[in-house]
Amino acid sequence: MLGAKFRGKFLAYLREAFKTHTAAGKPREAEEILVPPPERSVQQCLNLLNKLGREKWHVQIEPPDTHELLHRMFPDFTGDLCPKCHARLVTVAVIRPGRSPPREKAA
Repeated sequence: MLGAKFRGKFLAYLREAFKTHTAAGKPREAEEILVPPPERSVQQCLNLLNKLGREKWHVQIEPPDTHELLHRMFPDFTGDLCPKCHARLVTVAVIRPGRSPPREKAA
């Protein structure tokens, strides 16, 4: 169910990005319009999106990384220092669910 919802929203977003005007009829700026690759037309890209919409997608939800969480919690945060104690933030390890943590290597 989640995969179908993600697929629908994602493809709708891409279809909307190919349009030169917004839903309200206002023209979009040039950098807001999605441009197809040189060997394809806009219609060919839309046809491909429709074809992809009929395929089944496998969607895996990953937890956000540390820096993304910091930016969500502290929107004005711009560096790699803790906003509270000003210590330097360093990613030591990223452990994904369903995978065993890496073994420490002996020197």
